[in-house]
Amino acid sequence: MHDNLKQKIFDIGQIQNYYPKLEYPLAHGGRIDVVWQYAEHGVPAFAFEVELSNNFEKAIVRLKSAFLNWNTRPRLIAEVKFKEKIDRILSYEETKFRQSVKVLPVAQLEQFYKAKVAFKEQEKNLGFSD
Repeated sequence: MHDNLKQKIFDIGQIQNYYPKLEYPLAHGGRIDVVWQYAEHGVPAFAFEVELSNNFEKAIVRLKSAFLNWNTRPRLIAEVKFKEKIDRILSYEETKFRQSVKVLPVAQLEQFYKAKVAFKEQEKNLGFSD
């Protein structure tokens, strides 16, 4: 499921006309699950971490690294049942970073992906895009 969600985020990025990349390297040696770049060789505009287990601290550290290095928009994909824990962890972070992080529920991402793909198909069928 983790890889499937990463691929969906990648696909949404392509549909949105970003340059998405999987497993994007961080300066300290870690990797971000998915990033979207405005330009093919530019810095990431969005950074996504998919965390389906209970290890949010590491995911947040990676997102913070991307935020501090590239001023990315950090996005954490997780199950709704972990929202309180994530909020508690984020409460210890600096205000600017904490306010930038958006936590996206897995079900909502799945729903958005389906709608985005259907809309793109409709655009193609009507001749509005390639």
